[in-house]
Amino acid sequence: MPTLLLVEDSEDDVFLMQRAFLKAQLNHPLKITTDGSEAMAILADESQPLPALVLLDLNLPIHSGLDILRWIRAQPRLKDLPVYVYSASIRTQDAERAKEAGATEYLVKPAGTDELVKMAARLKALLG
Repeated sequence: MPTLLLVEDSEDDVFLMQRAFLKAQLNHPLKITTDGSEAMAILADESQPLPALVLLDLNLPIHSGLDILRWIRAQPRLKDLPVYVYSASIRTQDAERAKEAGATEYLVKPAGTDELVKMAARLKALLG
């Protein structure tokens, strides 16, 4: 079963996402990285299979989610990789910039656990 790559610097958000995946029975292995440099290194490693999708936080230290997304889209091997940018930001400009940079979709981080489980269930459905 292919992995999912979660790029998230908040330990609390990682915990909540893991819990939501369990509740939604999204059983794909979850690889977690807390910064963009590590995410790019993982994705650049051609000896490793690509993840089924990337969940990319918009606001990260060192490299922003948009920087990472632009890098991903510039790599021939990764150009078709589904990348879901997610953020607490509900600003239309953030969603538009993410889409322009090549995001598969822009997801707003749900405020409650039930909404996060619904988001995880939606991702599960997309993965088949």
